[in-house]
Amino acid sequence: MEKNKIIRDIKGRFVKGQISLRKLNLPEREVINLYNTLSSNAISKKFNCSNNVVLKLLKRNNIEIKRKSKYDRTILIKCACGCEGLRQKFDKKGREKRFIYGHQIRGDLNPTKRLDVRKKISKALIGRKLTIKHCNNISISNKGKIFGYKWKKGHKINNGKTLSIEHRKKISKGIKNNLPSTAFKKGHISHNKGKKGIYSEEIINKIKEARAKQILPFKDSKIEIKIQDFLTTLQIEFLTHKYMNIKNSYQCDIFIPVQIGIPQKIVIECDGDFFHMNPNKFSPEDKIFKKGMTAKERWKLDNSRTKQLIEKRFRVIRIWENEIKVMELNDFKERLNGRN
Repeated sequence: MEKNKIIRDIKGRFVKGQISLRKLNLPEREVINLYNTLSSNAISKKFNCSNNVVLKLLKRNNIEIKRKSKYDRTILIKCACGCEGLRQKFDKKGREKRFIYGHQIRGDLNPTKRLDVRKKISKALIGRKLTIKHCNNISISNKGKIFGYKWKKGHKINNGKTLSIEHRKKISKGIKNNLPSTAFKKGHISHNKGKKGIYSEEIINKIKEARAKQILPFKDSKIEIKIQDFLTTLQIEFLTHKYMNIKNSYQCDIFIPVQIGIPQKIVIECDGDFFHMNPNKFSPEDKIFKKGMTAKERWKLDNSRTKQLIEKRFRVIRIWENEIKVMELNDFKERLNGRN
């Protein structure tokens, strides 16, 4: 025993000049007899060698290696979720398993799909208030996700199918019956139309503040995008839909702050020929909407806004849609510098 003993240093490494484990001659018969009562790890500690040396010796003599678990881990079963994947029937601790890891929530065996379990969950969540941090985490995780059906360009609702007149009538009746009592119907007059003093000044200010943060319309028009591209190529910083706090407050199309080469704050308005009623195409009494303002009223509002902005030391540049469509970078540069 003492001849076979190997000296090791503090870290467990072999000391120089000692016999390596490969050249170590263990008493085979004694190891085999001890293996009936002791484990391979206990034998390796007794002879001061590694566990692998003992196992190799036993395999060389065709002795069956004992398993840590009394359960046979070679038995494979199908996953209970129905994915037809295989897993071991027993884990390392001898516990019987049915699912592949993470497959418990799949298939009809998921307990949350049962009605009684769902009722218990809903009762438990009644009156529960989420923290601000939790709400923020939910909003961050849901950003970019599209809930419901994603509409695509050229999508047909009924895939070319034509509905019968009876079917259409049934759909319209169903929609009318499900409409709330406050829904706007033909001839309906709003509760606050023509009335003053319904809301206090505090509520009116809150509504104005909330409207200032809203960005409408949601998408920039083609003419606005063209002007934005011109500004990016000229390396000029700008903001879109900035709220202008004037008497007739609104959100301007493009705002250019003071910077190198631009000594004065600039507001650029890309006026659409239809919405802003180009004088070359509309007469003063024309209307684009039945209950909307006339062209004369629209021009008056736009002019009053430009005057109010000039009074607040802004430079206002108004460009019509037909001009922007033909405009090139040099033309815009001249307009921005005030040459034209």
